[in-house]
Amino acid sequence: MSRFFLAVQAGVAKVYPYGQGSQVAKTLTEGEAVLCKVPVGDHVEPHGSPEPDVKTSLQNLAAEDQAAPAAGVDNDSPPGNRAGTVLVAVLEGSVTLRTYSGAMFSESALGAGEYASVDVTESNRITLAVYDAEPKVKPSK
Repeated sequence: MSRFFLAVQAGVAKVYPYGQGSQVAKTLTEGEAVLCKVPVGDHVEPHGSPEPDVKTSLQNLAAEDQAAPAAGVDNDSPPGNRAGTVLVAVLEGSVTLRTYSGAMFSESALGAGEYASVDVTESNRITLAVYDAEPKVKPSK
């Protein structure tokens, strides 16, 4: 099990601790945090096997992010007060952090004790997703 915090360092952000598909969302302001857990097990790797086409690859990436803990802009706040800075701090295990800027994204690996700060902008509803956990083990049968 990988455990990490999604915390708001400045401003405001909307956090989806169980993934966007769970319909559970929390609006956090500066100094507030939520503990997230990602179960260890088999995970779909976005780059693990060649995809038949770009459209299928993008659909697979979107499906991963729907199931991943995420954070982004709080559209319920007034314009000009919707964004902030989110801290991702890993307590146990390791995770892969995917961050978005417009239509582009980048990935980075974070291990226990490591953290990253990401500025939430109104260019994306979701600015970051934590979609993977290590170590990868197959559950015993």
